[in-house]
Amino acid sequence: MTRDDNSRSALSIGIQTRLDWLRSRMWFIPGVFAIGATIAAFVLVPVDRLLDQAMPGYLSGMLFVGGPESARLVL
Repeated sequence: MTRDDNSRSALSIGIQTRLDWLRSRMWFIPGVFAIGATIAAFVLVPVDRLLDQAMPGYLSGMLFVGGPESARLVL
């Protein structure tokens, strides 16, 4: 092994050690999911509004057309 290979190996082991440390923490996975859900909400709400406006009438009649009370009742 050359000196360059040894430094890459040490760097790889250091990164792997840090990733293992992160994965072993109880907050990491739920934190990733919470951040992902927040990003998805900010992206999908405008997409939903655009699709609702652009959807033809015959297709929107087949989908759920109730309001908040109907959604609460379904849940």
